[in-house]
This record gives sequence, C-alpha cells and structure tokens, in this order.
Amino acid sequence: MDIDKTIRGPFRWLTIAFILFVISLAGLLIIFGQKDSGHEFPEPIGLLSFLMVVISWAAYLLILGRLARKLNKSPTIWVGLTWAFTPFGPFFSYFMMWSAIRSNKGRST
Repeated sequence: MDIDKTIRGPFRWLTIAFILFVISLAGLLIIFGQKDSGHEFPEPIGLLSFLMVVISWAAYLLILGRLARKLNKSPTIWVGLTWAFTPFGPFFSYFMMWSAIRSNKGRST
C-alpha cells in the first residue's frame, strides 16, 4: 500500500480547509478591528466571514480526524487537542499532521 496515494487527496483537502480557515479568520479580525476605527462593513460581509470560519473549521476537523484514522492514530486525540487549543491548535495540528505523514511515508518505503 503506497501511503502517497491514500493520503495525498485528504491532505490536499486539509490544506484547502486550513487556508480557508486562516483567510476567513483574518477577514473576520479585520472587520472587527475596523469597527473601532469608525469604518463600518455591511452586516452580510461580517456574517459571510463568520460562516466561512465555522464551515472551514468544521471541514478542517473532519478531514483531520479522517487523516488521523488513515495513519492509525487516534482521531479523538487529534481533533480533541486541536479543539482544546483552538487559537493555536489548527496551526500546530496542521504541521504535526504534515510531519506524521512524512515520517509515515519514510517507514512505508
């Protein structure tokens, strides 16, 4: 079983969900930062940014759990720790998953 073929697709989706989460979170922070300076964004833009954060966060957690299961790691621990350390959890879990995939690839060859 080639680890590349079974992991490559889900890891791409994890990367996409991670990037969408970071971009939408940054947009949401910019919107809230501008409220204090007197610049107002229309409510639909703030709502859209919030929905993008929630949807990309849920997608990220689901894909993270799926990848953990494929690597024979505990999805409960991966998702739970990412959730518990929410402000920094996605950043650590993304790079830790990347490291786990690289080390698992080295073992499978």
